[in-house]
Amino acid sequence: MVNCQVDKCGCGCTLRTGTIIIGVYNLLCGLSALFFVIQYDTNLASALESSGLANKIQLLIFSVITLLGFPIGALYIAGVRKEQPKWLHIGIFMHLLVVIVVSFVFIYAGISILVDTNEPQIGAFTIFKGIASAVFGSYFIIVVNSLRIQLEDGTGGRNYNI
Repeated sequence: MVNCQVDKCGCGCTLRTGTIIIGVYNLLCGLSALFFVIQYDTNLASALESSGLANKIQLLIFSVITLLGFPIGALYIAGVRKEQPKWLHIGIFMHLLVVIVVSFVFIYAGISILVDTNEPQIGAFTIFKGIASAVFGSYFIIVVNSLRIQLEDGTGGRNYNI
């Protein structure tokens, strides 16, 4: 079994601090998704008339999955504060689902834009966003999983400094 693990977060802070930062980032992503869904819902009648079925499905999947940022962020922050590796484990599985689905939706949308329109820059940028989501999301998961492993081993508690 391959076990990707790091000793510090990429910004140089401890895994605990990095996991809290990642948790706050996920909370903010969930909040922005909530505002997006609310804004979309207020213009629902015109949006339903103007967009195709594929766009509606992509928007629905993206919004629902991105809204999972709230529980993921809460699990990460609470897992660090209460030193509960099981909470981090649940958050990691949810985060993995989000990373896979969001990356797929961005890449699929980018390919659709490249094929269906004359705007290759937008399609390429959308594909790039999908790849970047996969790369950063995977690294975030590795950081949180590293802390989870340390907490399970008893080496990642509050009194432990790397």
